[in-house]
Amino acid sequence: MSKTKTTLAEKCVKVQATIKTYSGIKADTEAKRELADNKNADETLVNVSKHLFDRDFLRKPTKIGKQFRNNVIYKRTLPWIDAEDRVLGEGTSYVAGTHRRVKGGEWRLLPADQLEWFEQQVKEYQKRFFDEVDEIIDGYEDAIEVAEQKHTGLGDLFNRLDYPSVDDLRARYIFEYEIGIINEFNSGDIRVQIDEDVRANIVANELAKEKSIKQNADSHTAKKLVGLVENLADRLDAFDPKNPSKNPLRDSSFDSLRDLLDVVDDYLLTDDDNLKKTITTLQKDIVKAKSQGNLKKDGKTRKATVKKLRKAEKEIKVSDTAKGLF
Repeated sequence: MSKTKTTLAEKCVKVQATIKTYSGIKADTEAKRELADNKNADETLVNVSKHLFDRDFLRKPTKIGKQFRNNVIYKRTLPWIDAEDRVLGEGTSYVAGTHRRVKGGEWRLLPADQLEWFEQQVKEYQKRFFDEVDEIIDGYEDAIEVAEQKHTGLGDLFNRLDYPSVDDLRARYIFEYEIGIINEFNSGDIRVQIDEDVRANIVANELAKEKSIKQNADSHTAKKLVGLVENLADRLDAFDPKNPSKNPLRDSSFDSLRDLLDVVDDYLLTDDDNLKKTITTLQKDIVKAKSQGNLKKDGKTRKATVKKLRKAEKEIKVSDTAKGLF
């Protein structure tokens, strides 16, 4: 493989996060039959599911898992897919050290420069996650007693056998991650005697595969960038300083775009000079805008920023990277 351009293996690592929680929802076949009989219904068309606890009791670990996926995985990693939309990596994997067969999360691409940040985020979210799991374990028996109560709990639908043991409950909470290197294809490392045409075809296929992975990842970045640019421009356009509560300017609109622009150079894997030029200009424009608070106060800067955002949005959409997305 030519070294004139940075290879995928040099630019990125692969990461996998697996987060599993306990839903506390249980199907009740006996209640299902009873309901079908009482309503003269076909039993196969009826389902009865019970929430074994008050819904808030199990909510926090699930919420933290969603926050991690939204703020770290979906926001700061890239999809690893080829031209046929196949998720790549090492195939299907399962979490080790559990008595249950737990399928691992999908592999994602992470720029190598972001690895230290990623590991720090994982450790922080893991701690919060398992602290909340400990709270659930501590209150588990009391919560079961509440569920057994008449009128405020499950009443006659309560069945102690529905509830897992404490050890089984804890085992259902998983927050694991794995980091691996991307195996670099080496055209000189074909160790069997094969026809030169076959060798050339293998090399071409591998190079095409890597190219499609990079293009798909960059398309993802471009689409995300357009969404954030468009959202901020729309928010600024709709904002009326005389009536700020009608279409409020929230800090997240500005901060999300600024945060992506701070790291976007690490996330672009292909050479699209026009896109990179647009991004460089946009980075400077956001620095000049300073903050969402400044845009609220400074009408002149607000209007100028909207104009620059609309221009950047159009340029990104017609770039080679975003071709066919909009």
